[in-house]
Amino acid sequence: MNYIKKFLNGLGVFSSIILAIILTVLIFVYAIVMNLKYVVSESGLTSTLKRIDTVEFIKSFDDEAIEEDLNKLATEINLTEDQLKQILNSNKIKELFGSFINKILISSFDDSKIDLTKDKIENFLNIAIDEYNKVSNTKISETERQKIINSIDDETITNINEELSSINFQEAVEPEYVKYIKLVENTLFGNYTLIILAVIIVIIGLIALFRFSLYKWMPYVKTSTIINGCLMLIIGILLLFIPLEDMEMFLLFKNVFVINIFITSLILFIISIILHIAKKQIIKNIDNKM
Repeated sequence: MNYIKKFLNGLGVFSSIILAIILTVLIFVYAIVMNLKYVVSESGLTSTLKRIDTVEFIKSFDDEAIEEDLNKLATEINLTEDQLKQILNSNKIKELFGSFINKILISSFDDSKIDLTKDKIENFLNIAIDEYNKVSNTKISETERQKIINSIDDETITNINEELSSINFQEAVEPEYVKYIKLVENTLFGNYTLIILAVIIVIIGLIALFRFSLYKWMPYVKTSTIINGCLMLIIGILLLFIPLEDMEMFLLFKNVFVINIFITSLILFIISIILHIAKKQIIKNIDNKM
């Protein structure tokens, strides 16, 4: 009987080690994908936009035509360059842009169409007018506001939606690369993360089953979280030193991604500490009862 018990215990340990390795890989994939999902999410894009000076970012592309267009736009709407800069750097405007960019990204990966309703466009115009009135010496009256809003008819809304929906990565790439576009789409905007999370929970349950203990499964999970915490920390540090001076757009997203990677690393270390403390408390309670 002792041999059988030892064999089953050894089998449980071996199985738990294999599952812990799989768990480590899954936690790593889950952490990376969740951080990427955040970067392209509405809140992630808004957070990115809020960190930058919009006008200076646009000018960083060294395109004189863009700067001329901005100056021309400022003149046409009776604003100075500084006043236009204040509007474009408004957090409310950036929140709207973050929402729009997120919708465009989602649409660009599949065949879905962007559906900006009249209410959403009216909301955008009202916020834009409010921000304009804050900085401009010539205010837009309520009568003028209504004229601007009423000028957006159904045909204009349809044209805006069609123009925004015209970007499609699947149509832009060769047929053999469409599967990769679909993979990116499902990873960033699909339910892959929920599936991975469900598998992670199942694996933790299996480890607990194989160890047949209230606490013996904890070291395996703790090891996985410590390893991934270290990996996240290393990745974050390495990304800090990757030069992207000539790729301003990627540099912005990289900064947000790195911050979230460090936060993820901290969370994983905290989980490790909680598991360590929980194990000690359970053992202590068991010893006291004995």
